[in-house]
Amino acid sequence: MFIFEEMQTIKKYLKHFLLLLVLVPSMGAKNATHPFYLSVSELQIDSKAKTIHLSCRPFIDDIQFALHEKHKLPLNLTNVNEENKKLLDAYIQQCLQVKIGKQLVAFTCIGYEIEEEAVWCYFEAPLGSNSKQIEVKNTLLCETLSEQINVMNCLLNGERQSIRMDCKKRSHIFSF
Repeated sequence: MFIFEEMQTIKKYLKHFLLLLVLVPSMGAKNATHPFYLSVSELQIDSKAKTIHLSCRPFIDDIQFALHEKHKLPLNLTNVNEENKKLLDAYIQQCLQVKIGKQLVAFTCIGYEIEEEAVWCYFEAPLGSNSKQIEVKNTLLCETLSEQINVMNCLLNGERQSIRMDCKKRSHIFSF
């Protein structure tokens, strides 16, 4: 499972990245369960394999709150099951959209897992365009958390670019 090994490597990298972001004092929130609202997403595009992989890591309490507000259902994402997967899939695909060239990417959710205080969500799609321009719109958790920060990493054939997005800056075009 090459993809699984890649995702494990990404997790390790993102843990270090998150640690650095935690140290930035301007990211705090006064009355929160945790001192900041942050998600990290990574888009990996492999032109040779014609694949796109997306991983998204929000805090579990933040995304549970957003899903509860949207659906008015009690839920516990720590119970990994198909119903929770469907809720996460629909929510993330509504909030995180990717265009490569002029083509909107249609992702398939391949699953999610809980890691400490966060939930990892994994998506994949076939690569339909070889454009080196990737547009990302990320409104993840913005409807419930106005201080939300969404870090987006984009890799095209191993070349990495990153951007810090928030509820005011919701979209970005990566050019490679």
